[in-house]
Amino acid sequence: MGKTKKMDERLDSEKNSYSHILKYTGLFGGVQGLNMLVGVVRNKFTAMFLGPSGMGLLSLFNSTSNFLSSVSNLGIPTSGVRVVSEADTGNGIDQAVAQVRSLSVLSAFLGALICALLGPLLNLFTFSWGNHTLHFILLAPTIFFTILAGGETAILKGLGKLKALAVQSFLLALLSLLFSVPIYGCFGEQGILVVLFLLALSQWFLAFWFSRKEKPFRLCFSRSQLVKAFPMVRLGLSFVLAGMMSSGAEFLVRAFLNQQGDLAVVGLFNSGITLVLVYGGMIFSVMETDYYPRLSAVKSEESGMVEAENRNLIVNRQLEINILLMGPIIIAIILLLPIAIPLLYNNQFLGVLGMTQIAAVGLLWKAFYLPLEYIPLSRGEARIFLVQECFCVLLLIVSEIIGYLWYGLDGLGAGIVVAYVLESMGVFVFCHFHYAYRLSFMAGKHLVVHLLNLLLTGGVVWLWDADSWGYWLLGLFLFLDSLAYSLSKIHHSLKQ
Repeated sequence: MGKTKKMDERLDSEKNSYSHILKYTGLFGGVQGLNMLVGVVRNKFTAMFLGPSGMGLLSLFNSTSNFLSSVSNLGIPTSGVRVVSEADTGNGIDQAVAQVRSLSVLSAFLGALICALLGPLLNLFTFSWGNHTLHFILLAPTIFFTILAGGETAILKGLGKLKALAVQSFLLALLSLLFSVPIYGCFGEQGILVVLFLLALSQWFLAFWFSRKEKPFRLCFSRSQLVKAFPMVRLGLSFVLAGMMSSGAEFLVRAFLNQQGDLAVVGLFNSGITLVLVYGGMIFSVMETDYYPRLSAVKSEESGMVEAENRNLIVNRQLEINILLMGPIIIAIILLLPIAIPLLYNNQFLGVLGMTQIAAVGLLWKAFYLPLEYIPLSRGEARIFLVQECFCVLLLIVSEIIGYLWYGLDGLGAGIVVAYVLESMGVFVFCHFHYAYRLSFMAGKHLVVHLLNLLLTGGVVWLWDADSWGYWLLGLFLFLDSLAYSLSKIHHSLKQ
């Protein structure tokens, strides 16, 4: 018995080591890097065929689809992971998988119905010109397959099939390129809904293809099984509300920009956010697939002190790696954006340069607060998680709107940074008092060092243009300094 316990402790230690974190960060970060390269080509052609106005229309329909999917999916993409991963071997897992699939089918029909019924209201709220009610109604099939895909992906995550998830992600990126380029080239804006549908269908097909290999497709709508699935739905409702707020915030901000400006402004904003928060934040892709299950494995039945110490160790190690990896990446993003924007899109999108360079700073704060926000989620504390997400979403909406009203798109970028800073402070204080979280000295040191480097990089961007020698010479020095610091600290950590 004692030998088994020691072996489990050793395995847990290896699972939460710096080398493990770097391994899976490298795996999913590498996949995201490949996806980014594919996305570069896709966005280049999409921007060329649609222009800023068409990109804005694409953004509105995409955010609407995400919002309605989050409203209708019963939280299965997140709560389903927990249910499958915690199920006993054998028949217990089969039942859990059948429950996830059954609820996914029900919620998919619900989402399609809601979309069809709300078409007129969505048109009234989003557009001040024309009638796009039919377009919103035609989003229903996209939402249907998006929700189904979320259920199948949850099964793969719960079963720990990380390689399948990585392959699925890359194949979906390739299909998005193959679908979007010829359709947008032939039909322009009229092909947007077709592309969104084909991508949702492909996402479901790929997820179903891999999950079916692990567990044969089976549905169960018996009353007893649905009753057993009720705890998953109850937990999932918190994720539904959180997803509604997050997707709703994206929808609200884009609708606000469309009302205050035009579709071109929405297109510029969406392009900038994609460059910074999606491409720049690819390191965060490992958080849900690897870090969340590890953090959830901390036993709540342990004594409070032991539980807090184990949790602090996991959180601080993830936080340290996040900051060390993101520091030099952010500086590279800021310096290369004057070249990247025309390359990835075209010169029409240079109006978003200032916003993206400012907003990139927020990635470092996101690297700080994101590991902390998973603490209540890992403990199954749905109410706390929901209140936390509500605070963060409202803060981001208010900061973005005020920033835009004051200084346009540049002010909107500054609003994102302000929101992330305040979010980091609020989440840290809460976790410190409620979960006895203590920030490690090394994590604090890494944050300060990279913030100073970012401050100096901002000075370089402010004082020199991208076509001057000072910009590139000093910028390269700051990037190499940040990179050398991160590599030295990572090397030292791996020796521990």
